[in-house]
Amino acid sequence: MHRSTLEDYLDKKNKLFDYFTFSSNLFAESDLDNLLSLNELIELKNSVDNKIPSRGKQVELKDLVLNNELKFNSITQASLYIKKIEGTCDRGVLRNHMNNNTIFKKRWILKET
Repeated sequence: MHRSTLEDYLDKKNKLFDYFTFSSNLFAESDLDNLLSLNELIELKNSVDNKIPSRGKQVELKDLVLNNELKFNSITQASLYIKKIEGTCDRGVLRNHMNNNTIFKKRWILKET
């Protein structure tokens, strides 16, 4: 659960306790097989690749001038790369070029992978 969601529930009196129970002690009816230690929880968190956004579309960017292909985890990352070279790059315009399979600024071809 995201921190802001939890804070929303904590702000509403008694609503939180319909869904969650917080305790520093084990409950008598606890199923010990389903509990995670702190180390297991940290290991699980670290096993998730946070570099790949869950909603992002992976894209392939082909540079026609340098004749190379680069892969990015999102259209935002691709646009930031182009922006470093070109000085400007609008994600919406870039997305339109990708959807219409056209060349962006006479140099870039973007494909969804």
